[in-house]
Amino acid sequence: MMSERSVWMLTGDFYPGTGGGERQAQNLSRELIKNGWLVNVLTRRHGFKHLRGVAEDEIVDTIPVHRLYARGGGRVAALLYVAGGLWFLMRRRRRRIYHAHGEGAQAWLAIIARYLLGGRAIIKLRSGAQAYATAHLGGVRRRLFVAQLRLADQVIVVNREVEGYVLTLGILQWILRRSVPFRRRKRLLCARGSICRPTRVLLSM
Repeated sequence: MMSERSVWMLTGDFYPGTGGGERQAQNLSRELIKNGWLVNVLTRRHGFKHLRGVAEDEIVDTIPVHRLYARGGGRVAALLYVAGGLWFLMRRRRRRIYHAHGEGAQAWLAIIARYLLGGRAIIKLRSGAQAYATAHLGGVRRRLFVAQLRLADQVIVVNREVEGYVLTLGILQWILRRSVPFRRRKRLLCARGSICRPTRVLLSM
C-alpha cells in the first residue's frame, strides 16, 4: 500500500535557486515534514538558477534534496531529468505522492511514476494564464499540456485567471474545487478524499 504521508517534490529548480516556485516548494516541504510527512525533493544539478558545484545530495532546511544530472537546455535537459528521475524512483520502489511543481518535464515524471510505480500525481501550475496561453499556441504542445492535466490525479492552480484558462482547455468534465490558502495546502494532501480520480482542479489563493 502507498503511505498517505510520503511525497516526492519534483521541481526543475530548487535551493539555491530563489524564485517564487522554489520558495513555495521549500516552504511546503518544510511544513509537511513538521507534520510528520516523509518528504524528498528531486531536482536538477544544472538548473538555470543553480550555482555551480551544488551537492548531489544534501539536507536543505530539514528537507532531503536529491539533484540529478540534467545538463543542457530545452528538450535535452527535460529528457535527462525525466529519464534520470524515473530510474532514481524505480530503484526505490515505494509508492508515493508525486507532486510536480510546474508543467513540463516534472509533470511527466510525476505521471509516469504514478502509472508505473503506483501512487498519486499532483501538478501545480505556477505561472499566469497569459504565460501558458503563449507557451501552448502550437497544436502539439497544447495537446500535450491538456494530456498532463487529464492524466494527473489533482491539478493545483495559483489564481482564478489560471483556473479560467484551464477550463477553456476542455477540462470541464473534471471536478472543479477551490482549495484553502497555500499555508494550509498540506491539509489537502492529508485528506484521503482529495487525492483520487477523476482529476480535481484546486485553486490555491
